[in-house]
Amino acid sequence: MTMLALSKTKTGPGAQLLRLEVPRIAADELLLKVERASICGSDLPIYNWTSWAPKRIKLPTVFGHEFCGTVAETGSATRDFKKGDFISVESHVYCGLCPQCRGGQRHVCRELKIIGIDGPGGFGEYARVPARCAWKHKDRALAPVASLMEPAGNAVYAALCEEVVGRSVLVMGAGPQGLFAVAAAKAGGANPVIAVEGTPLRQKLARRMGADFVLSPSDPALREKLRAAADGDVDVVLEMS
Repeated sequence: MTMLALSKTKTGPGAQLLRLEVPRIAADELLLKVERASICGSDLPIYNWTSWAPKRIKLPTVFGHEFCGTVAETGSATRDFKKGDFISVESHVYCGLCPQCRGGQRHVCRELKIIGIDGPGGFGEYARVPARCAWKHKDRALAPVASLMEPAGNAVYAALCEEVVGRSVLVMGAGPQGLFAVAAAKAGGANPVIAVEGTPLRQKLARRMGADFVLSPSDPALREKLRAAADGDVDVVLEMS
């Protein structure tokens, strides 16, 4: 069986839509019929083939690491999934064996690999996914935005790794993850939430996501406005730019 996939086959800018064989899965993997995929900022250096790309990307490959879809096949060693389940994909593939993983810090796994960067990803009709990286949804209500669970999860983890209840939180940068961080900090009880962002559209979005103050990094009075907004020093800073 074949599929269409956005593939990076050679150095230099660009990508190709090719017909490839559907991936074969291992015992601990799922075959996912991809329904939606998002474009991450880190996909652009792969497409444009910047100086970073050849240090990390092995060609040919299918890139894309923010995606969701329906389980089409389950590996023989998987237990918690069945055909037809709707899932979002966690892009970070951890080993589960190193000291960091055993200590509950899988995000800094010694052997960490990223789907769509260190191996084939989700910009195709089908993708192979380790079952430990699949997050099952109870229903399809989140289908239109389920591919965004990956960046949203990163932002929520960053925003809530420190105690934020009743504390001032500064979010530096209001790109997608910064915007999610604004919402997570606000929902987590931070007060006030301050966003620093230079793009007018993203400034507007930051306010919609819950920022109490939105400041420009180019404002000569930024330091004074930050201290006024936080009523002194900021308690928690999230660098998301």
